[in-house]
Amino acid sequence: MEKSFVARQPIVDCEEKLIGYELLFREGKNNAFPDIDPDKATSKVLLGVYFKNDSYDSILQDKVGFVNFPYKSIVKMVPALMPKSKIVVEILEDCPPTDELLQSVKKLKRLGYKIALDDFVPSPEWRSFLPYIDIIKFDISTVPLAKVAVLIKKLDKSKIQFVAERVETQEDFLNCKEIGFDYFQGYYFAKPELVEQKTISTSQVSILNLCKEVSKQEIDIKKLEEVFANDVGLSYKLFRYVNSTNISNPIRSFRQALAYLGSDKIRMFVSLVALSSDKNSAPEPIYQMSLQRACFCSLVAKELSLSRSDAYIVGLFSLLDSMFKVSFDTIFSSIKIDNSVRAAILNKQGALGVVLTLMEAYETADWMKINLINKQLNLCSENSGEYFTKSLNWNTPKAK
Repeated sequence: MEKSFVARQPIVDCEEKLIGYELLFREGKNNAFPDIDPDKATSKVLLGVYFKNDSYDSILQDKVGFVNFPYKSIVKMVPALMPKSKIVVEILEDCPPTDELLQSVKKLKRLGYKIALDDFVPSPEWRSFLPYIDIIKFDISTVPLAKVAVLIKKLDKSKIQFVAERVETQEDFLNCKEIGFDYFQGYYFAKPELVEQKTISTSQVSILNLCKEVSKQEIDIKKLEEVFANDVGLSYKLFRYVNSTNISNPIRSFRQALAYLGSDKIRMFVSLVALSSDKNSAPEPIYQMSLQRACFCSLVAKELSLSRSDAYIVGLFSLLDSMFKVSFDTIFSSIKIDNSVRAAILNKQGALGVVLTLMEAYETADWMKINLINKQLNLCSENSGEYFTKSLNWNTPKAK
């Protein structure tokens, strides 16, 4: 089990009421920004906050997250993977104001995203961007307030709002309010607060296989499905992402999730996951057990004429509570899956719940219980044992 670290710093209004958080990548508990590629840092923040089982509640609460996006991430439209109601896209100060960047900003604006210029230093090159900008952030430790006051007054009739960064004293706060700032951020209100989370690791082999598949001109959904089906970390991230798009119906299979996304979003999703992955990540025993359960449930389901896809997901997700150290109620509040799958995992209800119970009996070598369940399912004990043996080599079968 890996850990991820995100720092959040409050952004408040004139009455010091919380309106959102700036989200900052951290590599460890020292709460300092590490020497890391900015695109990788952004990817880790996005996955740590927007792809986690309970992060909307525990990190953002009901507020929005202000996230720094480097040039490459914006022109690749990575922000479009995120729920627009939960994010403000901050254009980093070192982004060059190219036409390529402007076109991407226009696209994001049309999609309904809020765009912010971070640590803004006024210059003519940014003038063409201003009609598409919602928020401008000024570092008041580097830009004179008199200069900022002129720009705020000049843009008074626009809908642009202004954030004062590095507000360190009450005097800073009062001066910034006086010249027309709308929002404020800095040590005067709060230092960045470190949030530590558990995260499911993703196999480098799976990442490489995904990158190989999405690099093709025509994506083979069936091959992608096999890669996702054999990596519990990837599977959870995929389901978590699809559900963050406010899909109306529960997802029943990997193929359904991938078909819903479409080729462009699949490629962006894979790029984001690949960029954020750690080079030395490797499956732990609990991940292997999840895959073994998925395999066993799928094989039994085939014999019983049950949905192999549902059975596979039951087995694959049956240990997520142990991985995250949180309840299934919390996990399933963030992903929509079929009710029969949920009932099987939560309460061992239905035929799929019985199949999962059978797998657990094999894991504890409870032979009496195994015999009883085999009879209940009208399942040949020899076949049942063979399926368990096959599941120990979980690479063999694939979800259908």
